[in-house]
Amino acid sequence: MQIKRYFIPENMDRSTLEDCGRAEFVEKLLLFISMIQFCRFRKRTYKNDDFIPLKAHILGAYIRPNDVKRVRAELIERGIMECDWERLYGRKCFGHRYTPEYRGRKLVSIVAEYPKGEPDKTAEGLSGPHAYIRQNLERVTIEPAAADLIPSAEADRQNYRRIAYDLISDEAWFFATDKNTGRVFHNVSNCPTALRPCLRLDGRELVEVDIRNCQPMLLGSLYSDRQSAEAKRYNDIVQRGGFYEFMQEHTGYNRDEAKEKFLSFAFGEVRFAESSKFGQAFSANFPQLRTTMDGVKSGDYRNMSALTQKLEADLVINTVVPMCEREGVPVLTIHDSLMMFPEHAGDVQEMIKSECQRLYKLSPCLKIKAGQGLNRSREKDADYIN
Repeated sequence: MQIKRYFIPENMDRSTLEDCGRAEFVEKLLLFISMIQFCRFRKRTYKNDDFIPLKAHILGAYIRPNDVKRVRAELIERGIMECDWERLYGRKCFGHRYTPEYRGRKLVSIVAEYPKGEPDKTAEGLSGPHAYIRQNLERVTIEPAAADLIPSAEADRQNYRRIAYDLISDEAWFFATDKNTGRVFHNVSNCPTALRPCLRLDGRELVEVDIRNCQPMLLGSLYSDRQSAEAKRYNDIVQRGGFYEFMQEHTGYNRDEAKEKFLSFAFGEVRFAESSKFGQAFSANFPQLRTTMDGVKSGDYRNMSALTQKLEADLVINTVVPMCEREGVPVLTIHDSLMMFPEHAGDVQEMIKSECQRLYKLSPCLKIKAGQGLNRSREKDADYIN
């Protein structure tokens, strides 16, 4: 990815860095500061207090290896950054984070005097569905009026919107795949919900076809006996798209809370699942599935999320996207949903339904989210992160 602007905490005075020497070195400091934000944007599970691993080969694409130590030392000495000095096994990197003074602050963007790094060249080595998605990505723009949607009371929410908007506006494309799960990450997949109505493909509005309750639904494919009373009951709930509403009734959480608790329960450690109200309610209603999930997690609890994400990628990336390419339907993926022109939404829905039935013997509940312009996005200062 070519970096055309820097993102620094709003309370950081850039002028205080200018006594560090040449302007070129100051820009390296700004770049290093920004890399923490880029990593958090691309992997949103990182919290403000987490040390963010900055891999040597990534830093090396923007800062000469001989300069990295000097830049890091300068930022630490000035009380801007902290380092954990712990090398992760198998990776040439340390963890970094801002000092408390700058942590959790809203960001401001600064246009780089000279773009850093090379334009994204991942398209050259891609094939199949990845190449098709990457080609469509370069046709994406975002309406300038989307800038009005960036402000938020929450710093992280505003920062994600700011970075997403600026990267697309700058045509600073990134594209990455998870080799373990098959998931694909790019500018559109990481674009916050509030900004999605403002995305355009070839200047045209898009709609989003979303698989409702996708992760809970895919869990239904784990039943060894699909004819058991529990399997029929569970799959009926998730195929109607009513899983989170069902768990609301049995836990007292609202829908957003139920969704958050499900992710912690389903993809967290078994010992935490046993002690949670959500976990107890789920186990009481679906004991067979809970036992199966615990078996998948044995050895490493992360196996559960890897499995469901692989099932999702097999459906969306490896099956539906190639079908769209053959039919001449431009699409962009957001993990368990796809964006396309309105006239293609019906065809894409049928593709998802037929292939989900073929692969997993499940009938998903689908929802079309139309691009209603900016008004709907202003109604709620919230973003859903897939």
